Amino acid sequence: MGGQKNFSSVSASGRGIRFGLQQIRLQLVDAFCARPDAVLSWDRAAVDATTEIKAALAAAGTPIGPNDTAIAGHAIAARAILVTNNTREFERVPGLQLEEWVS
Repeated sequence: MGGQKNFSSVSASGRGIRFGLQQIRLQLVDAFCARPDAVLSWDRAAVDATTEIKAALAAAGTPIGPNDTAIAGHAIAARAILVTNNTREFERVPGLQLEEWVS
Protein backbone atom coordinates (compact mmCIF):
# COMPACT_ATOMS: atom_id res chain seq x y z
CA MET A 1 0.00 0.00 0.00
CA GLY A 2 2.31 2.72 -1.23
CA GLY A 3 1.54 6.39 -1.16
CA GLN A 4 -0.69 8.44 1.03
CA LYS A 5 -4.33 7.39 1.24
CA ASN A 6 -7.30 9.55 2.08
CA PHE A 7 -9.12 8.62 5.26
CA SER A 8 -12.82 9.28 5.72
CA SER A 9 -15.13 8.39 8.56
CA VAL A 10 -18.85 8.22 9.12
CA SER A 11 -20.48 9.96 12.04
CA ALA A 12 -22.00 6.69 13.28
CA SER A 13 -18.51 5.26 13.80
CA GLY A 14 -17.42 8.19 15.92
CA ARG A 15 -20.65 8.05 17.90
CA GLY A 16 -20.19 4.34 18.60
CA ILE A 17 -16.61 4.82 19.71
CA ARG A 18 -17.45 7.76 21.98
CA PHE A 19 -20.41 5.95 23.54
CA GLY A 20 -18.37 2.91 24.47
CA LEU A 21 -15.49 4.74 26.08
CA GLN A 22 -15.18 6.36 29.46
CA GLN A 23 -14.30 10.03 29.96
CA ILE A 24 -10.59 9.37 30.45
CA ARG A 25 -10.29 8.03 26.88
CA LEU A 26 -12.19 10.85 25.17
CA GLN A 27 -9.02 12.79 24.38
CA LEU A 28 -7.74 9.86 22.34
CA VAL A 29 -11.08 9.52 20.56
CA ASP A 30 -11.19 13.26 19.83
CA ALA A 31 -7.68 13.08 18.38
CA PHE A 32 -8.71 10.14 16.19
CA CYS A 33 -11.88 11.88 14.98
CA ALA A 34 -9.88 14.99 14.07
CA ARG A 35 -7.73 12.98 11.62
CA PRO A 36 -10.13 12.20 8.77
CA ASP A 37 -9.85 14.09 5.53
CA ALA A 38 -13.64 14.17 5.52
CA VAL A 39 -16.62 13.09 7.57
CA LEU A 40 -19.13 11.72 5.10
CA SER A 41 -22.65 13.07 5.42
CA TRP A 42 -25.60 10.74 5.83
CA ASP A 43 -27.52 11.33 2.61
CA ARG A 44 -30.32 9.75 0.57
CA ALA A 45 -27.90 7.40 -1.19
CA ALA A 46 -26.75 6.07 2.20
CA VAL A 47 -30.35 5.56 3.31
CA ASP A 48 -31.22 3.75 0.09
CA ALA A 49 -28.15 1.49 0.22
CA THR A 50 -28.81 0.66 3.88
CA THR A 51 -32.43 -0.24 3.11
CA GLU A 52 -31.38 -2.48 0.21
CA ILE A 53 -28.79 -4.26 2.37
CA LYS A 54 -31.27 -4.82 5.19
CA ALA A 55 -33.83 -6.32 2.78
CA ALA A 56 -31.28 -8.52 0.99
CA LEU A 57 -29.78 -9.92 4.19
CA ALA A 58 -33.22 -10.49 5.74
CA ALA A 59 -34.34 -12.38 2.62
CA ALA A 60 -31.18 -14.51 2.79
CA GLY A 61 -31.71 -15.18 6.51
CA THR A 62 -28.32 -13.63 7.34
CA PRO A 63 -29.07 -10.24 8.90
CA ILE A 64 -26.46 -8.13 10.67
CA GLY A 65 -27.02 -5.51 13.35
CA PRO A 66 -28.63 -2.17 12.48
CA ASN A 67 -25.48 -0.12 13.08
CA ASP A 68 -23.37 -2.45 10.92
CA THR A 69 -26.06 -2.32 8.23
CA ALA A 70 -25.94 1.48 8.25
CA ILE A 71 -22.13 1.55 8.16
CA ALA A 72 -22.09 -0.88 5.23
CA GLY A 73 -24.76 1.09 3.39
CA HIS A 74 -22.85 4.29 3.91
CA ALA A 75 -19.65 2.74 2.56
CA ILE A 76 -21.40 1.37 -0.51
CA ALA A 77 -23.13 4.69 -1.21
CA ALA A 78 -19.80 6.52 -0.93
CA ARG A 79 -18.04 3.88 -3.08
CA ALA A 80 -15.59 3.50 -0.22
CA ILE A 81 -13.61 0.57 1.11
CA LEU A 82 -14.72 -0.34 4.62
CA VAL A 83 -11.70 -0.96 6.84
CA THR A 84 -12.71 -3.07 9.83
CA ASN A 85 -11.78 -5.89 12.15
CA ASN A 86 -15.37 -7.16 11.95
CA THR A 87 -15.19 -9.01 8.65
CA ARG A 88 -17.37 -11.84 10.01
CA GLU A 89 -20.44 -9.57 9.90
CA PHE A 90 -19.58 -7.35 6.96
CA GLU A 91 -18.57 -10.11 4.52
CA ARG A 92 -22.27 -11.02 4.28
CA VAL A 93 -23.02 -7.70 2.55
CA PRO A 94 -23.12 -8.04 -1.23
CA GLY A 95 -21.12 -5.43 -3.10
CA LEU A 96 -19.25 -4.14 -0.05
CA GLN A 97 -15.50 -3.64 -0.49
CA LEU A 98 -13.77 -4.79 2.69
CA GLU A 99 -10.28 -4.57 4.07
CA GLU A 100 -9.31 -6.08 7.41
CA TRP A 101 -7.08 -3.74 9.40
CA VAL A 102 -5.91 -6.38 11.88
CA SER A 103 -4.09 -9.39 10.50
